[in-house]
Amino acid sequence: MLRQYTRHNYTFSESRANLLRIHVYYDDLTVTMIQQTGAYDVSSFIAELGGTFDLFIGVSIFSVLQLGEILLGTIISRVLKRTRPESEEKKHSELEITEL
Repeated sequence: MLRQYTRHNYTFSESRANLLRIHVYYDDLTVTMIQQTGAYDVSSFIAELGGTFDLFIGVSIFSVLQLGEILLGTIISRVLKRTRPESEEKKHSELEITEL
């Protein structure tokens, strides 16, 4: 489409005849400047992100420690039941009944 217009060699009078002039008028010459700023700057964002990760890691470590405590308690109780002779188990159960 651009080639269509570049093929013709317009003279000055032809160009002037095809010229369009627009006048734009403003009611008010004041300028309103709108500035947009971010809710977080870089340092606040990094601090917020670090706090969130810190909370997540802290909860995860606490959960792992609780799970380890439960597993260790279960393993110790099973090992003690296997290594303790039956006569000691009866004595302990009789002591518990008589103490009540």
